[in-house]
Amino acid sequence: MSVSAEYLAYIQDLLCDVPDVSVKAFFGGKSLRSRYRVSPEGEYQEQLEEIQFAMIIDDVLYFVVDDQSRPKYETLGMTPFEYEKKTGTVKVRKFYTAPESCFEDQDVMHEWAKEALQAASRSQ
Repeated sequence: MSVSAEYLAYIQDLLCDVPDVSVKAFFGGKSLRSRYRVSPEGEYQEQLEEIQFAMIIDDVLYFVVDDQSRPKYETLGMTPFEYEKKTGTVKVRKFYTAPESCFEDQDVMHEWAKEALQAASRSQ
């Protein structure tokens, strides 16, 4: 599992409206984090600790979801992150693929990323 420098730069450009995004190594991929949480009202609020709101594995962007946001992803046909073990396929239902519309419009990417950050904020 890896992330190409070109793909990472492309995603970072699309996420330029999300405040204080940092990138860290994460299970052979990259973790996308912010020091800002999103309030229930949709406002950014600075905090001391970073919150992971997305990850990139094999040049695929996955957003954090929770029970509240997951149905939206499933309705659109987005799938959870999966990996193989000797005992079979493991589905990680905390991370779902980003919709294609995110890659066509920076404003759309911002809205989905903000929703992912809000889902991550609710779980803390």
